[in-house]
Amino acid sequence: MDIIKGLNTNITSKYTFKNFIVDNNNIFAYNASLALCNNYGNTYNPIFFYGENGSGKTHLINAIKNKIIRDNPKIKVMHISFENLIRKLVDLRENNEKNPFEKEFDCIDILIIEDIQFIIGKKSIEKGTLSLLDYLINKKVQIILSCDINPSKLDFCNLALKKLLWKGFFIPISKNKCKVGLKSK
Repeated sequence: MDIIKGLNTNITSKYTFKNFIVDNNNIFAYNASLALCNNYGNTYNPIFFYGENGSGKTHLINAIKNKIIRDNPKIKVMHISFENLIRKLVDLRENNEKNPFEKEFDCIDILIIEDIQFIIGKKSIEKGTLSLLDYLINKKVQIILSCDINPSKLDFCNLALKKLLWKGFFIPISKNKCKVGLKSK
């Protein structure tokens, strides 16, 4: 897969800040997401959203991506599931290229990885993920991660990966008490 073809193409316009239902359980995540749109790559890296299924993580992540791309169409955003990232890392390792990250990831400004909880128990994948994230963070690429469980419950084999992730900003998000779904226009 050519990375360039995957950039800014999976826009899900139904997820915006305007139609996100805000209440006391998610207002912190909502405000942090808005702030990130205006200051990505500068303050906290990585940004780590966590909460149970249905809490709004995917909605907010897509709202961030949509707003950033709308405000600056030249920004290159890669939004990928952790499962697809694993496939990409395995392909890079099998091709045995000298600097695989440069070729595949140098053109991006923001990397969004959903469902990072699937890294647990995959020692070699943890090492590849650490190398990738460390490389991108040093290049000032904003990393946005999501996870269905509290990151403190993630039992990493690789302590360096754990340290790198813990340098970031953790954004808990809880299910909305009022309504589930999109706010009507």
